[in-house]
Amino acid sequence: MRFWKRRRVAADDPTAFGAILLEHGWLTQEQLDTALCAQSKGNDAKLGAVCVALGFITDEQRGDALWEHRLARGRVRMAERIERAERLSDERQKQHLSRSRNIQILADELALMLK
Repeated sequence: MRFWKRRRVAADDPTAFGAILLEHGWLTQEQLDTALCAQSKGNDAKLGAVCVALGFITDEQRGDALWEHRLARGRVRMAERIERAERLSDERQKQHLSRSRNIQILADELALMLK
């Protein structure tokens, strides 16, 4: 039962396969719950295959939803990579500024010593 609840929470994710089926109206929430329950009792079959086997969706709908699911996941991963790169850039900029300040302080101290 715990596995089923964990999977249900994932369906709230707009990139989740089940959420995509719901969004298109190809599946009802009851059908999704039934499919997730059947999936958790089975041999770890993919949700799309379970939905097709139960007659909830067609194989074509499964293919379309899978394509959209992969596209959405790719967008999420790309956004995460961009965000990580921006954070890294900010950190590198801060390090550069810190080094520049340290060099300026050393230069000022050296100038005072040479006077």
